[in-house]
Amino acid sequence: ITIQQLKDVRLLLQRLCKTQILRGSSSTPLHWSAVNMYDICDLVIKPAINHFCEKQDCAPLSWVEFVSTSERQEPVLLLSHWWGGRFQDFMRAVDSVARDRGLSVTAPIWVCTFAICQFGENFGPRLSQCPFTKVIGISMGTVLIVDRDAGSLQRIWCAWELWTTHASGKELAVYTPMGKVGSRRVTSGALTEALSSWDVKACEASQVSDRRQI
Repeated sequence: ITIQQLKDVRLLLQRLCKTQILRGSSSTPLHWSAVNMYDICDLVIKPAINHFCEKQDCAPLSWVEFVSTSERQEPVLLLSHWWGGRFQDFMRAVDSVARDRGLSVTAPIWVCTFAICQFGENFGPRLSQCPFTKVIGISMGTVLIVDRDAGSLQRIWCAWELWTTHASGKELAVYTPMGKVGSRRVTSGALTEALSSWDVKACEASQVSDRRQI
């Protein structure tokens, strides 16, 4: 997904929240600052694509396929993240990555929520064949986004993405909503301490089989 397409998602969500159209399972309006990737998937991506595919009588699409006007958007970076983190904070990190690296708004970055079809995706029989591994192979590197709750440090897929990036000799950077870890903006604090004590053996996965395989 390009940086501009991500910015478009941010604007859409802000408008849906401001007009109280975006509502959670209890029909309570969601505040923009609380929206996460699970909300985006369940309340925006799936309903919109379902409606479109029913009208067009086509197979389910990913969000990128839904909004892109080009056949292929080859990513320059993979963004590793936790779905439960606030999207507002995620976008702050994206803005920092784009600014630090001088990326244009047309630069594609790989974000699984938008790149993978949320109606079912074939990950292949081996980890080496899954989309995450393939993207690391063609991109310049990986950016781990550590949300304010450090949820990404508890996810086994994030650990796999970082290990694969390191093993491939690709570039690896870590960002928080405040900016790049190690820069003058992020030199200490609870999140940097969580990084220093990260135990990948304690990481979890939604699917037990994924954790066992990784």
